[in-house]
Amino acid sequence: MKPTRMQYIVAEGWLHRIWFTGIPLLCTLAAIGMLKPTPELLSDWRNLFNIAVIVLAVPIIGYFSALLIGFFILGPILYSRGLKNGAPFHKGDLVRILVSPHRDRLVRVYEVWESRDQVRVELGAKEEEEVKDVFSFTQICKEQDA
Repeated sequence: MKPTRMQYIVAEGWLHRIWFTGIPLLCTLAAIGMLKPTPELLSDWRNLFNIAVIVLAVPIIGYFSALLIGFFILGPILYSRGLKNGAPFHKGDLVRILVSPHRDRLVRVYEVWESRDQVRVELGAKEEEEVKDVFSFTQICKEQDA
């Protein structure tokens, strides 16, 4: 199966990056828009300090809001992407790795961690020892059943 561009985007973590950058940025822009800073308002140092505190606090609040809301929005999206990639995986499945540095490499699954939605694949003894052979269900796609 030839992976789609969307599979690579999700596997590389772009969905997370966009979500956790976009939501705080939108919150900050909304706060600035609601404040409507005018030259008269910015002339007093106390007002300027209050605006600075708000503009610095809003992205932090936006990040934690994105974290809370993301659980309910990104969670189902990532789960469905895992299913489209061939999950649930089983020991012996032939899978294609979608992320670097092993991108597009075909390997066999030798262990499945269902509770974590992760698998371990045969990359070599060094990777196995250092536990660098673990991939999530969104980072691999099934080529052939066991």
